Amino acid sequence: AEAVLDRLLDGRLREYVRLGLYPGPLGSAEVFLNPEKKPQGAMVIGLGRVGELTLGHLTIGFARGALVYATRLAEQEKRAHQGRFPQPVQAKISTLLIGTGAGGMTIEDSMAALLHGVAQANRTLAEHSTNTVAITELEFIELFEDRAIAAAHALPRLIQNPLLHGEFEDK
Repeated sequence: AEAVLDRLLDGRLREYVRLGLYPGPLGSAEVFLNPEKKPQGAMVIGLGRVGELTLGHLTIGFARGALVYATRLAEQEKRAHQGRFPQPVQAKISTLLIGTGAGGMTIEDSMAALLHGVAQANRTLAEHSTNTVAITELEFIELFEDRAIAAAHALPRLIQNPLLHGEFEDK
């Protein structure tokens, strides 16, 4: 998946690896915008060393990545509109079920961490930002049907969690 994404982003992921800028440590994140193309960009978060990733680390890392993404979108929007926001920017993130492979997390735990990360990023944006970007959609991508079905069954339970209640809708 990463090699395909690198190709679609004109080799920018590989270039960041060569320059030593590619996210690796826990809490690191980078965003590669790709306007007017498909995909329109990518958010890469550092997962640390093998065995180091926890639910808390995943939440913090995804929140940081989402904030970098929102900031880059705001900068892009300001440039396109001479420093003004004609309307609030509604951002979408599509994500894999991070940590569920070799990371050993359950599908539901990974989804919960990612949802909490987006909710945390949106709260930070609302409280501290002068830009008007909000992440309004989080899409989970899964190749294998059984895992996709498990994710679809987990989502309604997760968004009813009192800590997430009202933050998301199930579509």
